[in-house]
Amino acid sequence: MIGLRDTLKTWQMPALMRVKLYPEKTERVSRELEERIGSYDPKPPNNFDLEKIWLKAWRSTVGNRYLNDLEKREINVLPWVIFYPVNEYAPLASDKSFLQALQNRIKVLGARKAVIATILAFLEYYDIKNENIDAWRHFCYQLLQACRRPRCLRLSKCASEIGFFEKTGPDQLWHKIRESTQPVSEQLSDLCLRGVRVRSGFVKAAFLVGASQVQKILEEDRDEYALYRYLELATYQDDEGEVLRFPDPESVSMLAESLLLPFFDRAPRPSLQSLIQNFMIGHLGDPRINQARWRNVSERAKEVIKRWLVGETLEDFFRFLEYTSKTDKTAEHHWKYRRAFWTAYYKKGVIKDAWVVLGRLLNNRAKLKSMGIEQDNYGVFKKGSGVASNHAALIIRIGPLLITEWSHNGKYRVWHEGKERSHPLPQIYKKEYTKSELVRQPDGEGAHHGSENGRWQSRLASYIAEQTGIRLSYREYMPHD
Repeated sequence: MIGLRDTLKTWQMPALMRVKLYPEKTERVSRELEERIGSYDPKPPNNFDLEKIWLKAWRSTVGNRYLNDLEKREINVLPWVIFYPVNEYAPLASDKSFLQALQNRIKVLGARKAVIATILAFLEYYDIKNENIDAWRHFCYQLLQACRRPRCLRLSKCASEIGFFEKTGPDQLWHKIRESTQPVSEQLSDLCLRGVRVRSGFVKAAFLVGASQVQKILEEDRDEYALYRYLELATYQDDEGEVLRFPDPESVSMLAESLLLPFFDRAPRPSLQSLIQNFMIGHLGDPRINQARWRNVSERAKEVIKRWLVGETLEDFFRFLEYTSKTDKTAEHHWKYRRAFWTAYYKKGVIKDAWVVLGRLLNNRAKLKSMGIEQDNYGVFKKGSGVASNHAALIIRIGPLLITEWSHNGKYRVWHEGKERSHPLPQIYKKEYTKSELVRQPDGEGAHHGSENGRWQSRLASYIAEQTGIRLSYREYMPHD
């Protein structure tokens, strides 16, 4: 029999009791605090202080004083004003002697805040056109390597992931975004590109890399996922909702051309066209109306979206004809012939402009939706202008000809823009119209008689051919069902 003395000799503390106790909550709070400190970024001072510091730094540079007359607190915020031009003066960062002077001054003064400020300002105003960018990359890299503060360690980790200080940094960032499923905003934040830096020069450089790649992808009709990632990078959420991340002229031009030029000579799939068209119109507006927002976009790119919009406008008018034909036997009789006729000219690529003018009863979002019409900013007939409130008109341009059509049994009318006349021609893309504007003194007109045998179609097609040289055959403009 084993006695108590023997039992105690062989007894061991249970495993649970032998666990070494750690201050887990303390460690967790410590990690969270370190993360917060490492993620905290200093904000630049107000513009008035920056202007004074820039002026003092500029005078010191041109006076060969090498920033020796700037105090530590001034050196700490100086990086915020060195990467962009002021008035007619080039950026201070473009002067190699300035870079050396700043490096020496940071070291002599032990200006630790200037280290973070320099790196963040470099990313904020990143510009591959800066002839000294390689020297600044190297300088920022050295600053970061020598700094062991939590913020520096956090930035260093991000830099190693996407190459902040490498020539291929923007390419690396775009590649990461393109291949990821993480929301772009979260991804940028995880890569130390948060706050104002979500619209920084470094992110813009990645966006421009994406623009050139997406244009090629669309030309080759492949990898649509990259397009979705590019569109997400092109926008961000502010207090007003989704807006363009880079609304400057260069970026807007690159955005539009990357999405539109691949389709200058060919048509995209309907779903792809709808995606691109809705995105561009949503952020830049209709180029036929909001011309100022498209002024930096090439004519070739604008021609593509205008061609799409012409097709959409014609379809909307045809939808209206189809809608009215359900209750109007006259419209039902000939709407398919007018659809076939004008669709043939559209497919020929000769309709350069098209616009719908709605009766006041139709200028209602719910009513348009019920017809399958998404556009809600077409022209409207003024009250009392002599047009039935449930009628509509179509204005199109083919070469030098302006042509109006009516939704019900109205005549078509044609004006030649090159002829002198006492009254102005109908104007396209206005917001309000009167009936007289669209019927007054045409150079040619006709009723839609003999639709089944192509009588009015032949007469109008011959007139268009005589005035423009654009010819369509009977088979092209007649329906085939």
